[in-house]
Amino acid sequence: MDAEQRYKFHRAARYLLAVPMVFLLAWWAAALILAVLPFEGAPRIAVFAAIFAILACALLWYLLKRYKNFKLSKLFVKNPNLSLLLFTVENLSLGAFYGGFLACLAAGYFWGERAVGWSVAFAFAFAPICLIVFVISYMFNEKKA
Repeated sequence: MDAEQRYKFHRAARYLLAVPMVFLLAWWAAALILAVLPFEGAPRIAVFAAIFAILACALLWYLLKRYKNFKLSKLFVKNPNLSLLLFTVENLSLGAFYGGFLACLAAGYFWGERAVGWSVAFAFAFAPICLIVFVISYMFNEKKA
């Protein structure tokens, strides 16, 4: 596989890893909006589903619009190997973030309150590191040529 095909593969992986983040953000925002609304029972569930669907569609529309045009980054044009290495680090950091998030959910489901230590460690130590690594590598690799 040549460097340009690997670049396209890493961009596709970034896109596929961004899709779950869209749904997590929409879920979180819908929950925050619903926290201030005075609904109970079935109307509360319906309002939450509607808010979540609208936010998820809007975020997915933005994501699809953003990644529609394919252009190589400046870094890839100058140094393809460094660009591909940054893509690998970026995708691994996002994968580690999702893996840690799912591990916290599983620990909470299976061990209940005994899993609070895992969640706190993830939220305050592991997750910020993964997201900082992602943002830094994304910034270096995203600038268009």
